[in-house]
Amino acid sequence: MHNAFEEFIVKHPGSGLMPQFLLLNALSYAQTGNVAQTNEYLNKLLESFPDSDAAPIAENIVEAISQGRTLADNASMYVEWNNDSAGSLNQK
Repeated sequence: MHNAFEEFIVKHPGSGLMPQFLLLNALSYAQTGNVAQTNEYLNKLLESFPDSDAAPIAENIVEAISQGRTLADNASMYVEWNNDSAGSLNQK
């Protein structure tokens, strides 16, 4: 996914699909448990495309991460936060 994302940025820097690609790239990092990269790409999305359809999803994930919630191992691209005390990200 990361290579496809980098290629997309180079070939289509002004594309209207950039918010969705930023979100997918961030979620691919979330899937591997890389919180720092997840947060970095979600924040890029929010800074560059605050009114996009992807922004509310990014906001929810950034907020949950800032509250100390953790990402579940092997999370799918479709995720929801647990309501348990561990506050991890679960597959849907």
